[in-house]
Amino acid sequence: MRVMRTAGTLAQCASCARTRNTHYDAASRYAKLFAELGAVSLAVGVVLVVLIPFLRKLITDKAETPLVEVPTAAGPAAAAV
Repeated sequence: MRVMRTAGTLAQCASCARTRNTHYDAASRYAKLFAELGAVSLAVGVVLVVLIPFLRKLITDKAETPLVEVPTAAGPAAAAV
């Protein structure tokens, strides 16, 4: 949703130039802006794919942390049956 809003804003900026536009000028501006938007989207996607193993390791390390029994003033807890 945010990408579409950003694309719309970029398209609006490209279409409202101060000088007289020809169709060729507008098309070249659209092509440049959307190519940059696509390149940034691809770069973010690659970074996220690269981070998958690191994030997976973070999640599994948290899940496998052993519980530590803390002694209380009343002594050790009775074993559950």
